[in-house]
Amino acid sequence: MNTNNPSQHRQHIAQRYHQIATEHFPPQIEISFIAEDGQRQLLLYEKVGWKSSQGMSGIRYGDNPSQPAALYRLINGNVEIAGVTQIAAQRGLVTAADLLQSGKHPGKTNLIDIDVALQILRYLAQRPTAVIIKHNNPCAVASTSSIAEAVERAQQADPIAAFGGSYVLNRAIGADTAKIIAAHYCEVVAAPSFSRQAIDILRQRANLRIFQIHNIEKLAEYIPQRYLDWRALMDGGLCLQWSYSSALLEREHFSIAQAKHQGKMVHSQYNATPAQLEELLFGWHVVEALTSNAIVLVKNGCTVGIGCGSLDRVGAVRIACRRAYGALQERLAQEHHTSSYAELSPQEQRAINSQVAQRRGDLSSAVMVSDAFFPFPDGVRLALEEGIAAIAEPGGAIRDWEIIACCNQHQIPLLFSGQRAFRH
Repeated sequence: MNTNNPSQHRQHIAQRYHQIATEHFPPQIEISFIAEDGQRQLLLYEKVGWKSSQGMSGIRYGDNPSQPAALYRLINGNVEIAGVTQIAAQRGLVTAADLLQSGKHPGKTNLIDIDVALQILRYLAQRPTAVIIKHNNPCAVASTSSIAEAVERAQQADPIAAFGGSYVLNRAIGADTAKIIAAHYCEVVAAPSFSRQAIDILRQRANLRIFQIHNIEKLAEYIPQRYLDWRALMDGGLCLQWSYSSALLEREHFSIAQAKHQGKMVHSQYNATPAQLEELLFGWHVVEALTSNAIVLVKNGCTVGIGCGSLDRVGAVRIACRRAYGALQERLAQEHHTSSYAELSPQEQRAINSQVAQRRGDLSSAVMVSDAFFPFPDGVRLALEEGIAAIAEPGGAIRDWEIIACCNQHQIPLLFSGQRAFRH
């Protein structure tokens, strides 16, 4: 191939995305933990594959087509370290899923997307909930009285980011829900079950991957379960940690913010309403799954703005607010012109921008959750300017008293989670 020819180069890249990489990984792997006294603890894994036109095939590729990859399920063994025990074998979720339609065979990103969604859904089993994941981060989450409404609200929460995302639901998908999903381009749909009509509707999207996750109805049982989280280093080394476990399972687990300043205790002077506490708890379980620094804005059981992967916390707040404004632009463009915002005339865009600014992105009365403390009040001030009505964050900053004073000045409740939720 002549790599100096741009058109040939683009064609070569496109072809690689449609190939299923030849697997060179072994059918089983064994990991041994050897104590100082020589005693061993073993974990045994077997490679996962699904039927395709080419026989049994595993992961399409890793993060990119040039990276061969494999998926393994735990089939035997156990490990106990520092009093924490590895989740038992045969408790598979993603690794035990049925692939009802592969279209293009799934890649690593598709599978991690589902796993990240399940990490959120384990805390939200009580209500029908839809999670849309994009590049291993949730871009929208909604909990409502029906799964069809949850999908629709999640889609509207950030229609731009949802494009090409993974839709993961904690309730069975029927025809009505399938029609809502099929009206948009997505890469993956995962749910505990699908009606026959739903499968027929979704299969009209030829390249859609459809996963049936059998244990979604038992996700609450996975809350206390821990697993070894592996990170490989460039020199071939490994960095291990036990998986994150949330300490906030009830709204009562939040505490009223307080901090000492100049020998005196400074307290939050305003109490969150029961509805705000529910929204903050919902937001906490979403922010736990985001790449740090992370901020989640929630309103009426749905994320309305998400900022993640930011290099600073005020930047994460700014991103979350900007996404809320952008989502409202898209909703108004569809409502008034049945078109995307980008396709409108400059005059039409100005009219919508005026409405969005007047409504402040519909952020009034929303709540904000942060995965770590605010080192300075700048991010809090920015949120309060947009109409945020309650805030939850871990607390523990030197300037906590200043954050509390800022919220008191604006008559806004501030709650501490007492737990940081970094995810890197």
